[in-house]
Amino acid sequence: MILSRLEWFRLRYRLMVWLFRPYKYTRGFEDYEDFRRHFRKHKSKLSIKTEIEYARLADKLCGGPRDANTDEAIRVHDNAKLRYNNATNVFGVLRPDNVIGTCFWSNTGRRYYEDECQR
Repeated sequence: MILSRLEWFRLRYRLMVWLFRPYKYTRGFEDYEDFRRHFRKHKSKLSIKTEIEYARLADKLCGGPRDANTDEAIRVHDNAKLRYNNATNVFGVLRPDNVIGTCFWSNTGRRYYEDECQR
């Protein structure tokens, strides 16, 4: 049996999740394609090199215990949990079903978090 490139990446993601268990607090991303798209888009500004690092960062920010530098709000229109770390300038969204929506370094800083809170 020969796997296509996409099938190989999906299998690799499932193995990463199974072997390394990067999601302690959340259910992770919706699916491999969603995870991969976010990882590729945001890894450089987060100074992250591996998928495991990104998965763990997103999981901890979005669903883990909040530290003193992290603000949290519930967005009214979809009940998503928004978190923003003031020290690292990283923003994350956790959907009500405990799935990570996104996690990235914000170009506009805290203003982005505040704007999302008002949506």
